Amino acid sequence: MSQISPESFDPKIRYAFDVWNGEDNFSAKHSHDFFEASFILEGQVEYFVDRRWRSVNAGTILIFNPSNEHAEKQLKGSYSHQLHIGIDNFQLENLPPNTFPNKEAVLPINDTQLALFDKAWQLIKEFNEQKDYYQVIGKSLAVEIMMLLLRSLSVAKKQPPLSREVVPNERLSQLVTVTQSYIENNYANDISLNQLADVYYVSPTYLSKAFKDIIGVSPITYLIQFRLKKAYDLLKRSDYTVKEIAHLVGYQDAYHFSKQFKKAFDHSPTEVRKEARTTKTEASPTD
Repeated sequence: MSQISPESFDPKIRYAFDVWNGEDNFSAKHSHDFFEASFILEGQVEYFVDRRWRSVNAGTILIFNPSNEHAEKQLKGSYSHQLHIGIDNFQLENLPPNTFPNKEAVLPINDTQLALFDKAWQLIKEFNEQKDYYQVIGKSLAVEIMMLLLRSLSVAKKQPPLSREVVPNERLSQLVTVTQSYIENNYANDISLNQLADVYYVSPTYLSKAFKDIIGVSPITYLIQFRLKKAYDLLKRSDYTVKEIAHLVGYQDAYHFSKQFKKAFDHSPTEVRKEARTTKTEASPTD
């Protein structure tokens, strides 16, 4: 198992660009003298990687070592939302500076995919909101992403190559993983099945079936469950009102929120809040 010394490993984050590309956007072939990881968060884009043009969809991660030539272009009627992270000042064992042990630019899909996209969305949020200490938090997230990328490559090395028959299942898994990550990082916003399908260039029926086959429920049911779990935690641990919590988890109508909450937990939000306060009072030391 490869190890990295925490004391000596101190990479420099050159940039973290949250980019939206509209149709006809074009980037000529180029390379860097540092490492770059690119996440396709939404949409679809044409990339020149590994000496050929290929179409990449949301859920794809590309990793470019120094001198790896690449380019991208948006086709008419398409768009993409991407995160680009540039990193240098590191050296892995038995490799040149700023280089990862990957043979191809497109990262193979495995169990680390969801964690990687979660970190990518968190990094975007930090750099977009720019709250106190966001640069330090951003760097720690970028380092986590690096380690998860390395872990993903290590896992891929131990697994046999995918056969042609497995590729459709790989795409299906990728679609569900990135949809799940999108929901978990944007649950407070308005989200519909049609919107999710548009983001990933598939039909609503196809997305719903794929999600249900792998996760066990539809994307919208998963969204509702995730929102209500977040609300339950807020009711237990915060002092927000029920109406405020409803808005925080994506409900504009507090009555509708309360109705769905009671259906899910067999208790109303007010009852959960009351129980939490009673438990807290009983647990507090007496005079």
